[in-house]
Amino acid sequence: MPATAGPEGGPGKPTAAPLQGAPDRPYRYRPLLCFLDNTREALSGLLRRGRAGSTTTADHITVLDAAFAQIPDAHQYGTEIPIQSDSAGCMYGLLTRIRSLPSTA
Repeated sequence: MPATAGPEGGPGKPTAAPLQGAPDRPYRYRPLLCFLDNTREALSGLLRRGRAGSTTTADHITVLDAAFAQIPDAHQYGTEIPIQSDSAGCMYGLLTRIRSLPSTA
């Protein structure tokens, strides 16, 4: 679940002015995405404002829960699912949520 920073606009679109009060960060959004590694499918994502912190526990939990909702029950329960994140995912609240998920044992 990497938190990424995306520039404004898109292919062929000009970049607009940065957020007011944040001239050093010319980003309008900071998406938080979750992918299934073996198929490279996007399971969930959250488009956050440019001022969103990289260690926002509630956002990470929202994306994780939405990702698990996309996995069929037959694969979600009884199958070990490793979760990988960048350093922003090492938050007490997120780790507590991961530990509270049903165990495969």
